[in-house]
Amino acid sequence: MLTQEPEGMPKMATGLLLPLPGRPARVRNDMIRIIALVLVLGAGLHAQGPLERVWRWSLAAIVAANTADTASSIGAYETNPVLGRQVGPRFVAVKSGAILGTVGIQYWVLRKHTQAYHPFVYTNFVVAGTLTAISVRNFSVK
Repeated sequence: MLTQEPEGMPKMATGLLLPLPGRPARVRNDMIRIIALVLVLGAGLHAQGPLERVWRWSLAAIVAANTADTASSIGAYETNPVLGRQVGPRFVAVKSGAILGTVGIQYWVLRKHTQAYHPFVYTNFVVAGTLTAISVRNFSVK
C-alpha cells in the first residue's frame, strides 16, 4: 500500500520514505547515492590480502568523497578555471577523469611494486578527507 509522500521526501523504489529531517531532498538523494557507491565498491573486498583490502577501501573513500564534492558543487560557480566556471558535463568529466587516472596509475604501479600500498593508502585517505571537507563546506554555504 503506497501512501502520499510529504513534500520534498524522496521515495525509494521499494516505496519506503527516507526520513532525514533538516536536509533538502537533493542532499538526501546525493547522500544515498554516495553510500550506495561505497557499498558497491566495497563488495569485492573479501578475496584480497590485508594491504590490498585497505587500498581498495581507500579507493572507495576517494570516489565517495569526489562524488560528494561534485554533488555539492551543482548549481554553483567553480573557482578552478580548469574545471569550467559553471558546473556541467565538463566539470564532471574532468573530476571523474582525474580520479580514474589516479586509480589507474596506482593499479599499474601496484602490480609490480607492492611496497607502494602504504603511501597510496595514506595519500588516498588524505585526499578523501580534503574532498569531504570541501563538500561539507559547499553544502553549508548553499
